[in-house]
Amino acid sequence: MPNVVLGEHPSPADIHFLPIVDMNPSDKSCVLSTLLFIVNQAKLLNIEMPCVTFDQPLWIKAVEVVDSEALNIVCGLEVFHMTMSLLGSIGNVMSGLYEALKICYGPQAVSQIMSGKAFA
Repeated sequence: MPNVVLGEHPSPADIHFLPIVDMNPSDKSCVLSTLLFIVNQAKLLNIEMPCVTFDQPLWIKAVEVVDSEALNIVCGLEVFHMTMSLLGSIGNVMSGLYEALKICYGPQAVSQIMSGKAFA
């Protein structure tokens, strides 16, 4: 972040549209070309290792592409999917938690929460 905030900046109302990738997102060449674009833009901003956030299906493909191409980029999992994964793993490990939450939320809601399928 310090690399990006140094120097002159446009006004807050200045809007720049980024290019749209008109390709199938499930195609690994689409993911690769997008990641290479991000790496090149990061070099222009003197960012050594950019961090990109994906939803779960694209994250899996992006991690595979980053590993196979040895790209210097960090692929993060979107907060929604990370929370679902965390709740699902807690639900599998801590079965006693199910009984405690069932008193507050009811058995149907808790089964959905602890499986990682629903949260608020």
